Amino acid sequence: TNQLELAVRFGKILMIVEVDGVEPLLYPLCRKDLYHQGPRYMVNLGEKTIDYNENFRLYLITRNPNPDIPPDAASLVTQINFTITKSGLEGQLLGIAIQNDQPELEKAKSIMLNKEEDFKVQLANLEKDLLQSLAVSEGNLLENTTLIESLSKTKQKAGEIEEALKQSNEASIKLDQQREVYRPLAVIGSKLFFLIKSLVNVCHMYQYSLISFIQLFKKTLTSSEISSNDINTRLEQLCYDIEIRLLFFISRTLFKSDRLMYTLHLIKIMHPEQFLPKEWDIFLGSYVSTTAVSSDSSSSIPKNYPSWGSTDRYDSYRLLQEHLPLLLHQLELENTSKWTRFAKSAEAERDLPSLRGISAFQKVLIVQTFRPDRLHSALYQFCNDILRIESINPPALSLLTLYEESNSHTPILLISSPGADPSKELEEYASRTVGLGSYEELAMGGGQQEIAIQLLHHAANNGTWLCLKNLHLVVSWLPVLEKEISSLDCHHDFRLWLTSEQHVFFPSILLQQSLKATYEAPPGIKKNLQGTFDSWSADTFDVSITNNPIKSRLLFLLASFHAVLQERRNYIPQGWSKFYEFSYGDLRAGSFVIEAATEISKRGGKLDWQAIHGLMEDAIYGGRIDNVYDIRILRAHLNIFFTDRLASDDGVGQEIILGTPLRIPSNPDYHSFKKIISQLHDVDAPYVFALPDNVERSLQRSLSTQVIKLLRALSTIDVEVSKYDREKWRVQLGPILDLWNQLTSTTQGLVNRRGREIGSTNKKSVPDPVDDFVLMEFDLASDLCAIVDMSIKSLKKVLFGTGLLTPSIQLVATSLLSGEVPQEWAVKWDRGPEKPQAWIRELVRKRIALNKWKSALSKGDLLNEAIGLGDLFNPATFINALRQQTARKLNKAIDKMKMISSWDKDSRSMKSVCPLPCTLTNLLLQGASFIGGYLQEPTSDANEITPTPSVHIGFVADDDQAKSFLGRDVVDIPVYLNPSREEFLMELQVPAKGDNDKWILAGVAIFLSEDN
Repeated sequence: TNQLELAVRFGKILMIVEVDGVEPLLYPLCRKDLYHQGPRYMVNLGEKTIDYNENFRLYLITRNPNPDIPPDAASLVTQINFTITKSGLEGQLLGIAIQNDQPELEKAKSIMLNKEEDFKVQLANLEKDLLQSLAVSEGNLLENTTLIESLSKTKQKAGEIEEALKQSNEASIKLDQQREVYRPLAVIGSKLFFLIKSLVNVCHMYQYSLISFIQLFKKTLTSSEISSNDINTRLEQLCYDIEIRLLFFISRTLFKSDRLMYTLHLIKIMHPEQFLPKEWDIFLGSYVSTTAVSSDSSSSIPKNYPSWGSTDRYDSYRLLQEHLPLLLHQLELENTSKWTRFAKSAEAERDLPSLRGISAFQKVLIVQTFRPDRLHSALYQFCNDILRIESINPPALSLLTLYEESNSHTPILLISSPGADPSKELEEYASRTVGLGSYEELAMGGGQQEIAIQLLHHAANNGTWLCLKNLHLVVSWLPVLEKEISSLDCHHDFRLWLTSEQHVFFPSILLQQSLKATYEAPPGIKKNLQGTFDSWSADTFDVSITNNPIKSRLLFLLASFHAVLQERRNYIPQGWSKFYEFSYGDLRAGSFVIEAATEISKRGGKLDWQAIHGLMEDAIYGGRIDNVYDIRILRAHLNIFFTDRLASDDGVGQEIILGTPLRIPSNPDYHSFKKIISQLHDVDAPYVFALPDNVERSLQRSLSTQVIKLLRALSTIDVEVSKYDREKWRVQLGPILDLWNQLTSTTQGLVNRRGREIGSTNKKSVPDPVDDFVLMEFDLASDLCAIVDMSIKSLKKVLFGTGLLTPSIQLVATSLLSGEVPQEWAVKWDRGPEKPQAWIRELVRKRIALNKWKSALSKGDLLNEAIGLGDLFNPATFINALRQQTARKLNKAIDKMKMISSWDKDSRSMKSVCPLPCTLTNLLLQGASFIGGYLQEPTSDANEITPTPSVHIGFVADDDQAKSFLGRDVVDIPVYLNPSREEFLMELQVPAKGDNDKWILAGVAIFLSEDN
């Protein structure tokens, strides 16, 4: 404060470094809240009033690339960005490369620049002396011989300097030509750095500093593996090596699920020659087919569709047919014998037929079109082939490698996934490297900040190791930690280890200056159980101490149960509908329940299985679950693991998980359990989790969908997109405008808003709920089409110079250029596809379908025809409308209505039970096959999503009547909007033989649409 007061009073320049924002104390200075006191200007600083000098200047300096400056402060300061630019980094890397390979060139360039500067200084001094002589001369200038001689010498010297500058400039050009040989390497390095900078759009933790990148660049230049004397060969090797080194360096800091996305992004930026026009956009789903938007035409077979192709791939085939017809022509798809093996293969990406003139990425598009269940593997193969590597995954995490790459001023940050804890492995490594006496760890949270600062200074001064755990719990304090780290005077042996889960408010500066690596729990039940037992002591299972063998068995069952629940998360959304953070805390709470239950049984009572199940379901594991159908899965697993069959003395030798070595040992001690665990396979088959054999297909489809979604997030638009550029907008918006134009020209009355004439001619005083709903849906479709049409037309007028660019049109254009659906459209229908082209096509398809619904309604045949709920914007509302109309007809309360469904009867026979039966069609089934009127287990080569027969549904008022109609051999199956399982619609009863838990654990579900 004293320095600030002195600077303001005496008009000094004040620089404040390491700021995080504009402090309230500085607001009067930034706003210039000045007032007169006589001839002086005064300003209030806190509680003081001081003189203000107009020469005062204030500079705030931060290393934070995105400082938190609120709007009221942003208008008061001038922000200047001194972060690196592409051209600046390119020049910097060029200098580093030449300094390493040909230091004499860089030295000569430096000498040349110094000479040029000296010459320019001499020239400036001559001009100054000349002006000085002219200024002090007296009398007639022509008679002043001294002045004339000085002018002549100045002219001669200036000529010599000009000649020297000319020669220097020519030499500099020749020198630059020699330096330009290294330009391609610098360009590639610059592109790579800005490529990894964009990863922050995927996850906040993926932030990297320029210093670490330059260190990696220098390592590549000094690599002993690259020793070619030919400059062109060496540059080619260097370009490849920096790319691969950066791939593995960055992949080490990414979660496993993001590594494929990053590699594809790298290939797209660094190897654009691998992609022909439109191919990448088709892969990301930016293009859609403009044909077959109606329900009837989309189910019809496209022209020249191969006989070996699956019936659910019609739309994907049409997309290639429309946008890449030459590719389809080259494939010879009509040759069935050539493509049959690919169509049926379990590894379709490896069994593609021999294809001439087909690029590696075109093979990916073929797999995406006909076998999306193998797309994820195809993408891995594509990356390995293009980069000429065996695997895109980096070597296993080595704490030794991290230690060798770090120094005392660089923190090492281990980013862990939920439930994974690297501190135990770190402690073991520290004990081997520096000894536990030189290692300290502290779990953050609960007011540990002051202790952490004390330990930090102690470790830095004494050269010991410090580990601060769980930093995600104290993110608001981390800027303080970062400033303490940057101000440390460290012993060269000091190392700071940090562990944290990902957090959106983790400080960017600390992320960038840290050496990062991700730490995820190793997959598989075997590794999971080994980790659990390593955290337990042998005494816990010692029967001589506990005198309770049932407790030992139950703890073993609990550990197995916990492992299965956690590992099922690898099969989201079929294993679980979403990610649940089952953690070590749940396992510990479960062990408390087991101990309490067994203590009661020791006193002569029986194990209270109902209490154990209830606590596990309602208080511990079930407390994390918010989906009723995931609760059913949890309950089914409880019925498997926690039973007398396994826990009693008769359970010895019983299989815990069918088909695995996991059994109850005869001697329930620690080492017997560990021996059984060691016999498990490292990789778990789907049957371990009671999932169907073809779940791998579903998993691949889900993983590839997630990769494509992340790649879309990285496909950022040009920063100038918000500025109007007519030519650029015409080119980029052209496909969307052409799509809408084609759809409107082929669909008559698409933007007609009329829809209420049925309601106006309906003589009923109170319209039926179903009728009213259909008209509302039709009006919504009509309104949406009109809004889109108006936006597109206004945009066209702007692009062709016949209309003004209003703020609303600019918002629509900016969204479309960003690959997003405009808010003006999405506010009416927010459940549609993410990409605007797909959103428009689906809107038109629904509009055409609803026109048929309206026509059937006017004839009174709507509920007599098979209908597809996928045609509706709000299918759940239709089900509620049907429920309400049935309740009116039966004169019953709506909450008493129970849905019934039939797969083998027709809708007319159902009228004897319910007054308003309805037939649903175009439903899709996952997790089972529907054969012979019953659910059947699918084979490993069966499609993961298959069509179901039509189902007849209706509502009845009597619960007993519903049960008698449905019979016993049925299982309740959830119906979702699409395979992402994010939006639940209703529940259908499906015929199934055997135990219902079998189908529940298999994750069987029905969808309205195959597209996520």
